[in-house]
Amino acid sequence: MFHTNRIRVYSNTSGPIPADLARQLITSGDTNKDEGTGKGKASRTGKDTDARVQVRRLFTHPGTGDLIGMESRAHTYPGLLAHLIRLRDHICRTPFCNGTIRHIDHIRPHATGGATTERDGQGLCERCNYLKEHPDYTVTGHAGQTTTTTTGSLTATSHPPPPPGLPPPTRSHTERTLIDFIWIQDIHREAS
Repeated sequence: MFHTNRIRVYSNTSGPIPADLARQLITSGDTNKDEGTGKGKASRTGKDTDARVQVRRLFTHPGTGDLIGMESRAHTYPGLLAHLIRLRDHICRTPFCNGTIRHIDHIRPHATGGATTERDGQGLCERCNYLKEHPDYTVTGHAGQTTTTTTGSLTATSHPPPPPGLPPPTRSHTERTLIDFIWIQDIHREAS
């Protein structure tokens, strides 16, 4: 938001606003000083100078506009992000463990720069989460594929289960695109 005017800013109360205006509102410290009439019920308590600003960056795919990430400086996984990871993983992500997810933790430890993101998070049972802190036990990778190396040098890879619904396509993206193209041509030919 501070480096370019191309970034869209969304206010919960006003909807989309220009980035320049958002910068002004955040940095000016100028608040609404309307004290009201003193009659009737107040809509909030405290002084206007107690107001807080929360800035959260959301990242969207440039072509589709789909939400693909959310910035977080938190050490622990907040509610909705933790819920998303639980839905994605279903059971403990440690290979050969089918335990119930009790902890949501970083694949790359937060202390070594791991980000609190969906891509760096995994659902683990309590035992496996504590076990991965052992110095001879390592977990590497990302949410789509983690590799675990145990104290006995056994290495195994895990993937989250496929999402519910239709089975994954067996053809490549290019093949599916060509099939769709041929199908659309056939529809147009039949309509003519």
